[in-house]
Amino acid sequence: QADTLNNQLKKNNVPEIDFMKMDTQGHELPILQGSEDYLDKIVGLEIEVEFVPIYKKQPLFGEVDSFIREHGFELFDLKRHYWKRKETKNTGNQKGQLIFGDALYFKSPEQVLLMDQVTQEKIIRAICVYLVYGYLDLAKTLFFNAGRKELLTKEVRDKVVLILSKYERKYTN
Repeated sequence: QADTLNNQLKKNNVPEIDFMKMDTQGHELPILQGSEDYLDKIVGLEIEVEFVPIYKKQPLFGEVDSFIREHGFELFDLKRHYWKRKETKNTGNQKGQLIFGDALYFKSPEQVLLMDQVTQEKIIRAICVYLVYGYLDLAKTLFFNAGRKELLTKEVRDKVVLILSKYERKYTN
């Protein structure tokens, strides 16, 4: 017996989530469909997607990608996994067939700022999500645009500037 993610999150008093990672052996699309009430407030998704059938009745990348894009997400990265045919496994590092991947989707900084009743805390969490995955450009864009719209207090702006500068120094040296 199963329940939707919408119902489980509501039952457990989870008002919103910022990031979702899924690897559910071909059930990602039904789970996403069962979490539609939360997708508008999610900043990012990391989802295993398949390019060829591996599991029974599974949706392939095209269907999952289409659904996710309908909810305002953009594909930012794809960690690809290849399989080789049995007869050619020991042929060096030549690629095999693209079978599945881990797709990384984000809402753009502009979309985050358009979220219904976006809060200062949501903006900070979105900046952190971007930084965890190495997207300093998205974090800075969100920070600067939120500042222009006066959505961050001076105290928070000062703290975020420190975080961004530490992150920038760490990864540009």
